[in-house]
Amino acid sequence: MPDPLPPPLPHRSLKSNFISLGQALTTARRRMFVIAGVFGLCFLAVVLRLGDVALLQEGSELCLAARDRARDFQLGRGDLLDRHGQILATSILTSSLYATPKMVLDNQETVKKLRQVLPDINAARLLKRLKSAKGFVWLERHLTPRQQADVLRLGVPGVSFMPDQRRVYPLGALTSHVVGMVDIDDQGISGLEKGLNSRLQDNKGAVHTTLDLRLQHILHDEIQKGMQEFSARGGSAMVMDIRTGAVLAMVSLPDFDPNRRAPRNRQALFNCNTSGVYEMGSTMKVLTIAMALDSGRVTIDSKFDASKPIKIGRFTVTDYRGKNRVMDVAEIFMYSSNIGTAKLALKMGEQAHVGFLKKSGLFTQPAFEIPEVGAPIVPKKWPEIRRITVSYGYGLAVSPLQIICAISGVLRDDGAVPQPTLLLEKVGTQPVFPLVSPHTAKHMRALMRRMVEEGTGRKAKVPGIVVYGKSGTANARRARGRGYQKKDVNTAFVGVFPEVPRYAVYVRLDNPKGSKATFNFNAAGWNAAPVTGRIIQRIVTILGLEPDHVEQEKEGPLVKRWLAKQRLS
Repeated sequence: MPDPLPPPLPHRSLKSNFISLGQALTTARRRMFVIAGVFGLCFLAVVLRLGDVALLQEGSELCLAARDRARDFQLGRGDLLDRHGQILATSILTSSLYATPKMVLDNQETVKKLRQVLPDINAARLLKRLKSAKGFVWLERHLTPRQQADVLRLGVPGVSFMPDQRRVYPLGALTSHVVGMVDIDDQGISGLEKGLNSRLQDNKGAVHTTLDLRLQHILHDEIQKGMQEFSARGGSAMVMDIRTGAVLAMVSLPDFDPNRRAPRNRQALFNCNTSGVYEMGSTMKVLTIAMALDSGRVTIDSKFDASKPIKIGRFTVTDYRGKNRVMDVAEIFMYSSNIGTAKLALKMGEQAHVGFLKKSGLFTQPAFEIPEVGAPIVPKKWPEIRRITVSYGYGLAVSPLQIICAISGVLRDDGAVPQPTLLLEKVGTQPVFPLVSPHTAKHMRALMRRMVEEGTGRKAKVPGIVVYGKSGTANARRARGRGYQKKDVNTAFVGVFPEVPRYAVYVRLDNPKGSKATFNFNAAGWNAAPVTGRIIQRIVTILGLEPDHVEQEKEGPLVKRWLAKQRLS
């Protein structure tokens, strides 16, 4: 039997069909408007972003550069700080440019483009590196964010950036000889950067130095002024806390900016305070007199004939503007008599003289945190003429760092030589070396106080502050050490203050000239002494001293007796 036919479809009117079609078209139009609106918003967002990048964010590449530098990179060198936490040296994130030579499409074109944004780059060297068969070559180290952004805009294939770090010195040349500098690979090559290289690389925390930037600024300023005033070739200065050996400031001029990798003046790299060794002139008489007094064989009243020059073979020892008479020890020191000082040294004998200088620390290279420390030039033999010249400052060459420590030793209450340091953590832990008795130290303070009041150190006087001092002028050696130059001198002054000695200032000028203001004299009392006085006057308040309340040093009875019967003419 055949299948039955399917039931007929329900009948729709033509009108119903038109209504359904209209609804469908309306729905479609709505969807098209929504989709068009979404696409329109997306397009507007793209346009706004492009406008923001092109017009409002000109340095957007800088953000990209910064993001590239900061990604997964840790700074690897610790900061150097002064005693109050001020930054002396720190590291910042940078990027360095490198190339994969086989990926560079056109070497000549790449060099041309890179020189447009890096004009200082060496074109020949750059081209040679790009032609290298190596898989990696450096093109330029430590780019600034601006330079990196400019290179990014070039779109040069085969070159890219690597996160890097650069050592920066916010104070520039101010602390250059103490802090030192690093090479392009961040390895210390001078100063504390080299002396503490391993510790700084471990980066286990910032290193606090003993430097006080306030004092450093003052020293730098006054030495510059002194060099200009006296037409000096160079100059240097130090401030030391003689109780602890802490070096509070150290300046050597000319200096250099450690932010510049290749200082133009190579001489500026030389630290005169530690690297240089010099014949100290009359400042050495402080040690000779102290040695004689401490031996017990001589007193301030002991008399020596300084009426005639000393002749030994072809050598003649004379006095500069000598008194040409018998003098006691106090007068020998006050008038800075070479003849009298020489006779004191001869009376002590070779063993006592050489032994005292050795105990003063002048025969050995001092231990210090920076590596640029010169070794003293010590005579191999000590004949009579050598002991005579060394007694008043010739024939033994030592560094200013050594002489400031030794002289501090004969003025401290305990008569001990301090050990110098640049690290705050070592303050109070440094050993001292006994040199003279407290009794001798007291007499030396009295003599050096009178030297500032009435002697060659008068221009180092500071109102209301007790200053102990001694000047020294030494003729410079001729080239290759053959004799001395009469007009070329090194002048120095050591000033220690206040009444209970706490701080020492050392000032040295290299070849200062006489002028109308100095009556054409170029000795230390006319140049190094006033510079020292100005430094002390400016730093006393910073060091917490009150000039108006400082009493004068009480001279010992022997000095009083001498002062009562003799005043300087």
